[in-house]
Amino acid sequence: MTIRIAELATPATMQTAIDACRGPVEIDWNADPLRWGLHPNEIAEHDYCGGARFPALTTGERVKVIGGTVGGLYVVNGHRRYALPGAPAEQLDGIGDIALQTCLPHGLVLIGLDRIG
Repeated sequence: MTIRIAELATPATMQTAIDACRGPVEIDWNADPLRWGLHPNEIAEHDYCGGARFPALTTGERVKVIGGTVGGLYVVNGHRRYALPGAPAEQLDGIGDIALQTCLPHGLVLIGLDRIG
């Protein structure tokens, strides 16, 4: 799978960017570490805007990310977390180098990715 970052956002601007449905949004959790803490960045997209493809990824599958601050080649590490909307950013800790995030009917899913190139 190839993911082309459409926009870079901070936690303060992420919801507006995601809701605009212009493509995957990289959320830079480290933009203001005193306010948000240090967490892996994530790439988020509503399921109805293209993010529905994220949950189909399987462990070991490669993902190429183009653009943003996290561009590179990644592998799905098998870490999946399910959370309610508005879950704390600490849900990202330990998931991998970055995470993919999209909505499901009863919450959201986070999929861990490890950088390989």
